[in-house]
Amino acid sequence: MTATVICHFWNNAWILSHWLRHHRRLFSHGILIDHGSTDGSCDVIRELTPAWEIRPTRRCRDAFRSVDADIEVMDVEQALRGWKMVLNVTEFLVLADLEGYIAGLPRGVRGVTTSGVVLVDSPATRSLPVADEPLVVQRTHGYFEYELGKKPRDYGFPAVWRSRLLHDYPTGRYEVGRHVCGVDHVYDPRLFLAWAGWSPFERLKAMKMSVQQRIPPEDFDSGLALQHRLESESDLEERLAVEQARSHDLLSDPRYARAVAAIRDVERRGEVRRPPP
Repeated sequence: MTATVICHFWNNAWILSHWLRHHRRLFSHGILIDHGSTDGSCDVIRELTPAWEIRPTRRCRDAFRSVDADIEVMDVEQALRGWKMVLNVTEFLVLADLEGYIAGLPRGVRGVTTSGVVLVDSPATRSLPVADEPLVVQRTHGYFEYELGKKPRDYGFPAVWRSRLLHDYPTGRYEVGRHVCGVDHVYDPRLFLAWAGWSPFERLKAMKMSVQQRIPPEDFDSGLALQHRLESESDLEERLAVEQARSHDLLSDPRYARAVAAIRDVERRGEVRRPPP
């Protein structure tokens, strides 16, 4: 089975090291779209996943425009065969065996969307050091997006915020932001997608403050990427407090606890997903 993960990045060396170690166990190939990194991100990719591709962005050379970025990843998808998934560098598929998961899908299913999980540091965990083990094993505080008390359509589109598509169509036919797709699919509440948006917070602060530099004002004016618009670090701290107020121990959900435990077991055995011969 061939499964490719696609991701765009810009000066994300630290989080990329965790993201690559996590996803190289799952996917047989990766295509990483570089938006002009200058912090050694490409070196991290070459070291950890030397067989994966680094491609310079073609559509977002001067700025990160949401519409163009989504078109670009669909252009990449179009040329690929097999299963594929487009993730952000802060998104982690909470799964130990992707090949086994796909093999177990009901006959005829070609697309599956995930259930969103937001990782949030508590006041007690934000100062904890970050080890090399998977982030979803180290950081287990946050909330499930379904707990916000709304139905998907209440967000203004038929998907929760961290809904991502795993599929084997030519493209996912995404709307802006890629949280909504235009292909037939099923939603699997057991397939979790963890967003390291607020944990490990101390390591993410600089990245969260800087990313808005790459987003053009017209995107913000159109209501796009507003989660990246920050006035100051105090603004960031205020948003963290809001996220902390709705957070709890994620392992209280038995399904999520089993998924994390399976990743921990794979990590202990040192299993790495290898490309097919």
